[in-house]
Amino acid sequence: MARGARALGGKQNLRMGFPSFRSMEIPEERTALDDFMEKWEQELAEKRAVEESKRQEAVAAAAKALDEHKKQADIARQKRYETNRNSEQVKLEQLESEGTGNPWDRVVGLIDVTSQDSSVANTSRMKSVIIQVKNKPLEGTRALEAAA
Repeated sequence: MARGARALGGKQNLRMGFPSFRSMEIPEERTALDDFMEKWEQELAEKRAVEESKRQEAVAAAAKALDEHKKQADIARQKRYETNRNSEQVKLEQLESEGTGNPWDRVVGLIDVTSQDSSVANTSRMKSVIIQVKNKPLEGTRALEAAA
């Protein structure tokens, strides 16, 4: 080996006659930058740990809130189903009790003839026509007109 290669403690690059850079040892000296970088990495690791714990808490709180919301929605849905079943049962009983009488009696029963709200469109003419048809069925008036 060449004399320079022995002094550096490395192998000599055989092609060029120079010592190999891989074999050269660089002494490690602690600098202020190294201290800062180490401290910075520790702070980042602590911040990541705090952030991860907060994220886990938020995920757990969100899952709990979602479960509570689903329970409340199920309760509200069941109440709505029960109310609808009851109102449907009442309606069916009402239809059965009316029987097969004059169908116009049922129509007039569905119309609120006492409402006089000014914000609603004027339906007085429609109500009077329906009541008139109830009192004088169309078949009777048609038969009278045909006879005349």
